[in-house]
Amino acid sequence: MLLAAPAPESAPPHTGGLLALIGGTGGLLTVAALGILLLLFLIIKVRLQPFVALLAVSIAVGLGAGLSVTELFGTVQKSDAVSLIESGM
Repeated sequence: MLLAAPAPESAPPHTGGLLALIGGTGGLLTVAALGILLLLFLIIKVRLQPFVALLAVSIAVGLGAGLSVTELFGTVQKSDAVSLIESGM
């Protein structure tokens, strides 16, 4: 008996962010470096509270790294899915 081989799983579609422009590890390192620079700018020059600046920069880095808004914040409708921000807090 011949068994059919399972179909190869395709990569999930890209959800957005800067990784569409800069792929791979270099893209993630670029997003992380820009996030650190933005965090320092917000705290030192804008004089934003460090917690607020860290929260804003972490959301920006997540979006820049390719996370979708649904993955980051969850959905408005009731579901079992927990957003990354909610699970992180």
